[in-house]
Amino acid sequence: LQRIIRANSALRTVFRWKELPEPVRVIRENCLPPIVYVEMMGAADKKIDKYLDSIWEENLSLEEKPLVFYLIQAKLESYYFVIKYHHILYDGWSSMLLIQSIIHTYLHAEKYGLDRGEEKASPQAEALPDHFTAAPDMKKVQFWKNYFKGFTPHSHPCPKAQQSSQIEFSADQ
Repeated sequence: LQRIIRANSALRTVFRWKELPEPVRVIRENCLPPIVYVEMMGAADKKIDKYLDSIWEENLSLEEKPLVFYLIQAKLESYYFVIKYHHILYDGWSSMLLIQSIIHTYLHAEKYGLDRGEEKASPQAEALPDHFTAAPDMKKVQFWKNYFKGFTPHSHPCPKAQQSSQIEFSADQ
């Protein structure tokens, strides 16, 4: 996980805006986001579900921890791996790329020397798209401007949305 975080500035990003003329993005050099390990072996499924629900209730701090990883051990060889992040860090497509990269690195740890504390290059260590520094595609910008022309924005309370997905994989694959 550390090598993936080092390769992706979005995963080391926080934001500052207090007492500043405008918000700034700060990329932390050697700082890992929190990784919370919770051992719940033997716990009833309802208790685990309640804990998972509590994760979604907890607020993220853009200034300190807009990204948190959770590893919850439910059984001897059964874990939940939860990535909770603020949508300002990266988009849904990048989320899937991150998950693929984590699974790839886990399944090939020996091949890349990670099991021995070494680190060989991996094609999966490439960075996620950086939407902050990438130049906007003006054709896409114009498309959306035209698409929403005449639209009057309004605010309304959003219902509580809980988005989650479950990916099962085996180290034997």
